[in-house]
Amino acid sequence: YFQKEIPLKDEINHEALFQRAFTLEYNGKKMKKLEKEYSIIRKEEQEKQIEIRVCTLD
Repeated sequence: YFQKEIPLKDEINHEALFQRAFTLEYNGKKMKKLEKEYSIIRKEEQEKQIEIRVCTLD
């Protein structure tokens, strides 16, 4: 959907795309919290990958 339909709609109506982008609102505190959670999860996944590599080398 995002790769096929949305680009076609936005090619036809550029103004609507910019209008949506400028009216988009987000909660800064919530975004920071989500960013921290994501980085923690990412670090844990990387540590697991390192452990797996070490175990397979042994």
